Amino acid sequence: MILSDKTKRLGYLGGHDVTHTVENNAQSTAPGSASQLTRRSLSGVAWMVFQTLASKSFGLIGQIILARLLTPHDFGLVGLAYAAGAIPNILRQSGVPQILVQKRRSFVRWAAAAFWMEIALGIAAGILMLLAAPYAAMAFHAPQLIPIMEIIAPGVAITALFAVPTARLMQDMRFRELAMIGFGYNMIAMVLSIVLAALGWGVYSFVIPLPVVGALRAIALWIAAPTRIGFNPRFGRWPQLVEKSSLLMGAVVFQTISRIAEMSCLRAFASVTIVGNYFFASNLSTQISQVFSTNVASVLYPALNSIENQTDRQTNAFLRAANLVAMVGMPLCVWESLLAKPLLMLVYGTKWQLAIVPLELLSLGAAFMLLMEPSLNFLLAQGRLRFQLTWASGSALVYIPLAFFAAWMGGAVMLAAMISVYWALSAPLLVRLAIGNGGGTWRDVAAIFLRPAGMAAAAAAPWIAARWLAAGVALPIWENILCGSFSFLLIYAALCVWFRGAELAALWDSMRQRPL
Repeated sequence: MILSDKTKRLGYLGGHDVTHTVENNAQSTAPGSASQLTRRSLSGVAWMVFQTLASKSFGLIGQIILARLLTPHDFGLVGLAYAAGAIPNILRQSGVPQILVQKRRSFVRWAAAAFWMEIALGIAAGILMLLAAPYAAMAFHAPQLIPIMEIIAPGVAITALFAVPTARLMQDMRFRELAMIGFGYNMIAMVLSIVLAALGWGVYSFVIPLPVVGALRAIALWIAAPTRIGFNPRFGRWPQLVEKSSLLMGAVVFQTISRIAEMSCLRAFASVTIVGNYFFASNLSTQISQVFSTNVASVLYPALNSIENQTDRQTNAFLRAANLVAMVGMPLCVWESLLAKPLLMLVYGTKWQLAIVPLELLSLGAAFMLLMEPSLNFLLAQGRLRFQLTWASGSALVYIPLAFFAAWMGGAVMLAAMISVYWALSAPLLVRLAIGNGGGTWRDVAAIFLRPAGMAAAAAAPWIAARWLAAGVALPIWENILCGSFSFLLIYAALCVWFRGAELAALWDSMRQRPL
């Protein structure tokens, strides 16, 4: 990466700079020091990635079972319900947990006001979702949406209870507790969904567990991070919270509208079954990106916030984390795209055949989407809230017409292709704009995206060539999956060692010197 000499000499989250010696890093052991911050960040990333890997592995098994028990029409209905409920749910995206994390020294003073404001917003979101249900059913020509959204609404209100204890755990960088609670939530929800689906509850098996498991998660969070609240709602402090959260909520509005447009435009030109295939493919395509992007973002924000007003150091930390996420995550997204056809055919036969091409395309787009959430959290840690709002509004103005045009021209396949191209162009641009204040350049962006993308393409080439040469030849699907996966992963690992061995060695030395 190309940064100023001053930036290169600073530490970063996720490892030590190659210009630093291990001994120099070890000298700083005081609380809040760079060495301790690095250890806690590494530990946080490890715990959150472990939780997500475990949850996604369990969830993948659950998705396989649910996709056998349910139909594409069921998946389409729940996808439309989530899209319809996204607008009322904006009230639950107020950014209050992030604001509390920023108030490190006055957390207790603001906790009560934040708690009661979140409760009010949660109840309002639930009521709006109930009121919106009949209109959503008419708009999507799907009367079944009304009872589905009536079940989702209480779950939305319950999530208001998460804000304060989650902010406390994030502020204290207690990611182990967050990871354990998150894994328990995902596991119980999936088990309940499978049981209900097996009992014949159909699409309701998706949504009935939400309020039940949400209540359990709230209890677990408050046990892990008890905070005295009291019955005084502190109305006088609400305007200050609203002032700070308004920009965040404004950005969420445009992001939500973009997500709604994706499903709504497709429903305008396709059946609920096609929407279900697309929703199924979209969910699968984000599994890998969530493992890395969401968890790294959740750890980076409180860590970078603790070194606020140190732009160069923040930028160096973000770039190191971004390079690591891209180097590991991008090839896995490409691998997922290559596995889409043989794996779905092996598990489901032709039941989900219409989801194959969208999954292949969306997985490639997810390789670039990996850095979107970390970049947005990086901007948040820098306090660039107005820029976030500008980015979100500008993105919506581009994204929505593209989604409409793609759905109109080619349905689910064209929509998936257009979205993948959008992510491939917008993600590098966002990273460049995010790192500009800290001396980052387009060369840094190219190093993040082009290196792993090029190595993944080179690793995929033999597998793709073998498929092309074997076209028309009846080969066992297992042979395709195992041989192709082995060659892809082996070639990519060899290329990483050859081209990025020094970086891997530095990271390994850092991990050894900073036990988790």
